[in-house]
Amino acid sequence: MLIHLTGSARDLKNDLVYLRVITETVHECESSLARNWIEAAANRVLRGGLPDRDVDWQHIIEDNECAVKDADVVIVEASTGGFLLGYEVCYALALHKPVLIVSRPDVNSRVLSGLEDRGVAIKEYSTERELRKIVSAFIFEHAVPEKEIVQQVPVTPALHKYLEHEGKRTGYDKSELLLALAEKGLNSK
Repeated sequence: MLIHLTGSARDLKNDLVYLRVITETVHECESSLARNWIEAAANRVLRGGLPDRDVDWQHIIEDNECAVKDADVVIVEASTGGFLLGYEVCYALALHKPVLIVSRPDVNSRVLSGLEDRGVAIKEYSTERELRKIVSAFIFEHAVPEKEIVQQVPVTPALHKYLEHEGKRTGYDKSELLLALAEKGLNSK
């Protein structure tokens, strides 16, 4: 499963450990991040890199939009909050993506409360262990079995002809042939 993890870099000194816990949990659940921004932000913020005013925010917003589009689900660490986090939640909801919002302090007094009925789960945690449990439960709840994943792939006339020929020769359908080619490419890395 592909997951977009987002959070604020504004209080990274306190949030970094929890963002890393979420990242570890994603990998432990055999999932991947759509965009791995945390360590780059940590380098920028904690090591005195670029000040916020010099950051290319347009590029970051575009990268986040692409990550939300590509992701199966979105996880938001909202302890610090921020406008862009709300934007990403709304964008994910517009694309009908399940969203998990986690926070250490009480988020019910924030604007994000009241979204539970719209595909958003809002959970509070106090410990790293609680956070791992919440994140892994969300991932498993929204896991898509392999056989249900459907992807439309545009093919060139030459590829179509190849698939037709190989299908007749081997007895496999086009999707099985494309899957075999993709797996062969993955295994060659």
